[in-house]
Order: sequence, then C-alpha cells, then structure tokens
Amino acid sequence: MQKTITILAITFAILAFTQPAYAQQSTMPVVGWLHPQPLASSRPNLAGFRKGLGEAGFVEGKNVMIELRPA
Repeated sequence: MQKTITILAITFAILAFTQPAYAQQSTMPVVGWLHPQPLASSRPNLAGFRKGLGEAGFVEGKNVMIELRPA
C-alpha cells in the first residue's frame, strides 16, 4: 500500500510540473482605473489621465487599453 501511494504521488508530481502554463497573451498593455465612487464622478480626472497617456505616446484602443472599474 505504501509503495502504491509513493508511486502515485511521484506520478502526480511529474504530471503537475510537466503541464505547460498558458498565460493570457495580450497584444497591448492594459491600464486599470479604479475609482472609489461611481465612474461619472471621475470624468474630470479620467480626462486628465487620458491626456497624460496621450502625451506619453499612448492612444486608447491603438496601443493601450484602459479598464474602468468603480470600487
């Protein structure tokens, strides 16, 4: 019984380490915007944030995505 458990444990360990890990491949970076209040109240801040990203060379939808979430 002990030998069977040992063999099963080794088999499962080998299988666990040989499975490839598939990461989600994103073609463009994603920036998260988390605001503690409803998103409508963050419009002025969000406009400035988008303007700053634009000045740094990032255009939403072209080379960066922005995920908006209320907290």
